[in-house]
Amino acid sequence: MNQEDKNIIDKYLNNNASIEEQSKFKKLLSQSHVYGLKEYIRKDWDDYFKANQDSEINDLSNVLDRLHHKINLKESLQRQSFTRKLFQWYSKAVAIIIIPLMIAGMVALIKFVNLNQLLAEKSSVVSISSPSGMRMSFNLPDGTMGTLNGNSTIEYPVPFTNNRKVKLSGEAYFEVYHDKKHPFVVNTNLIDIQVLGTKFNVDAYPDVNYATVILEEGSVLCELSSVKKKIILNPNQRIRVVGETYDKRDVNAQEYTAWRNGKMILHGDSMEDVAHRISRWYGVDVDIQDAELSAYSFRATFVNDSLEEVLRLLKMTSPIDYKIIERQKLSDGSFSKKQVILYKKELQ
Repeated sequence: MNQEDKNIIDKYLNNNASIEEQSKFKKLLSQSHVYGLKEYIRKDWDDYFKANQDSEINDLSNVLDRLHHKINLKESLQRQSFTRKLFQWYSKAVAIIIIPLMIAGMVALIKFVNLNQLLAEKSSVVSISSPSGMRMSFNLPDGTMGTLNGNSTIEYPVPFTNNRKVKLSGEAYFEVYHDKKHPFVVNTNLIDIQVLGTKFNVDAYPDVNYATVILEEGSVLCELSSVKKKIILNPNQRIRVVGETYDKRDVNAQEYTAWRNGKMILHGDSMEDVAHRISRWYGVDVDIQDAELSAYSFRATFVNDSLEEVLRLLKMTSPIDYKIIERQKLSDGSFSKKQVILYKKELQ
């Protein structure tokens, strides 16, 4: 296509063509080198598109306005056939540029939706449980380590690294991996604990009305749901929530975390607390038959002692007696738990 033909096309597109030039343009459309005309028209579209690529293109009305202007739909009936062809070529140009963009956008959207669906399907909750009478070590995906006491469970979401929330039922010791951007949160029935990186113990069994947090290293923020209060713990401090009350005090944290090493330490615990500790430690049911026993408290340290030895020592140091009922085979073929009955010792 020579320069004269290009000038005629430009004048026609800008409505500046004379009658003679319009006639030449008509002949130009019917000539065999129409391919050059298409390429030239496409170049005009590309120049326009590049000039407006930074503008808002979600509304394509400006594109249509330009097409209408170029085609000049108000021309005479004689020119409508030619403008119709021109509009078809511009439509093809639009299709060449816009349709692939639309397809790419649709593919990207489908991939995004499928990715979200895939993540939703793969997102799940992982549960780790320690059977009654046993202790179990665990490692979380972020590098946090810990130990579960008997009859305890932790649950956490996967993916986990950016959402470090753990739900605890029972007792666990945590050595939390430090991540300033993603705090580590432990949810329990009475206390929610938030930390960055620290070592602490949580005792929150669902079958009792109390929960205890003991801090060994670092700092933790405890949110007490029952009293709607937030409290910060420093190393060697303990907070204990009972119902709608709480008690915060200084302690020797290592004594409270010694259970990880097979030590059961009683710190002036009530008979009810002792019963719960024995139940979890040895996987037995403990029944306190005399309410008077609740008034007694106990201090002692047991290191890998058998159930019978613990009960014998308690009997020697307090006015209690006990009875052990061994496991019984049930009608369905399973076995009942071993049962310990505690009662007041008869005075001789």
